[in-house]
Amino acid sequence: MRKKMLKAAGVLCLSVVLCMGMAGCAGKENEQPEPSDVHMTNESGYNEEIAADGKNSSNEAEGGQEDMNNTDAKNSGEIADNHEEGVFYDGANLSGRVVDFTDTGFTITPRTLIINEDGSMEGGIAAPGYESDETNINITYAEDVIFQIINFSMGSQTETSREDTDKNSIKKETDVNIFGTCQDEKHWIADKVVITRWQ
Repeated sequence: MRKKMLKAAGVLCLSVVLCMGMAGCAGKENEQPEPSDVHMTNESGYNEEIAADGKNSSNEAEGGQEDMNNTDAKNSGEIADNHEEGVFYDGANLSGRVVDFTDTGFTITPRTLIINEDGSMEGGIAAPGYESDETNINITYAEDVIFQIINFSMGSQTETSREDTDKNSIKKETDVNIFGTCQDEKHWIADKVVITRWQ
């Protein structure tokens, strides 16, 4: 029974990730501009719009979201003007865990983000060993890619420090946030990679 439930949860996560990937890369093949808003499906099945500044357009989660946006504004690094802000930590476009890496990039199993009816957000990621090539995303480093490590306190759930690093910090099982551009649903170019560590 447990295997069936895990399989069903995996299929659900796979579906959400594929939908997010297709929505994130919509219009890329025909050189159409990227949409200014990110759309995600919440538990009730209707689309929720999250503006590029990270605010929920329905204002259901305005209080908690506003605090997160203020923190993001203080902590975010500079990103090229032609990139829209994502919905993950610090405005990242993608978030996930490294499953493989090379000198020119790495592969992640992506983190999903679901918006509940009450405006709260839930995230999920495939457990180690349960990653799927169908959902994994390949990341290639841009020529002038920036690497940072952000340390978080488990007790206070806040950022404690931030430091610059290099690609040698990318290892298997590393938790990363990616700022970059979508080439297609399975490939992104990273302008900035932020490694998150919990202490």
